[in-house]
Order: sequence, then structure tokens, then C-alpha cells
Amino acid sequence: MGAGFVYVMSEPGAGGVLPRVWWGLGREVGMAVGAGLVRSGGAWAGRGEVAVQLRFGSWDGLKAIWYASGGVAGVTGASGGGYLMAGAGVELPAGKAGSWWSEVGVAGGFRLAAGYQVGVRGRKR
Repeated sequence: MGAGFVYVMSEPGAGGVLPRVWWGLGREVGMAVGAGLVRSGGAWAGRGEVAVQLRFGSWDGLKAIWYASGGVAGVTGASGGGYLMAGAGVELPAGKAGSWWSEVGVAGGFRLAAGYQVGVRGRKR
């Protein structure tokens, strides 16, 4: 579970904080779900995202994990709509408790995202 900042560079552009939950569906596959408020064109809007991630590498030795992701995003408000998402990211372990992550891709415009997530109930990915 974690939180991150998402910025989507589109007309008129949107940025905000989306709390995000991540589930491991296997050693190489996971799913991230996030929802929150974004500032878009001078007004607040809701944004939700669901993405499946295919991971390359393992947590052995606490090295960086690269991944590709794809999913959908939905935005409320005047500039709202549904969007397909595609991107790539990296996750960097920060000890046993959590990890930093960063993504770049598209989802209704150029998308940058970054954040920190912590493990729940001592589970390791």
C-alpha cells in the first residue's frame, strides 16, 4: 500500500496525489489500483487508475525492479473521460519496510508518476 504523485501532461494538464494499493498476483505479475483528486484546468476532478504490471527481475539482493504496465484510467469533471494506460517503471527497495517507485507512460496524455509504498503485514514481493 502506498501513495504517489501523478502528473498527466494533457490539455489542460492534471496533477494530484493518488493513494495506491498494490497486490502481487504472482512473482512477476501485480496489480496497482489508485484513486484521488487531481487539479485539472483550474478545477478539481477525481481520477482513478487500475494497471497490471509485468515485472522483470526479483527482490533477491534488493535490486531495482523494472516493470511494464497497462490498464485504464478514468477522470471526472469537464475534461473527464476514460483512457487506456501504458507505461514503464522502476521500483527501488528502501529496506524491508517499503520501496520507492517511478513511472513514465501515457494515459490521456504524457504521464509521470512517483511515490512510496510500504508492505502490509510483513509481506514481501
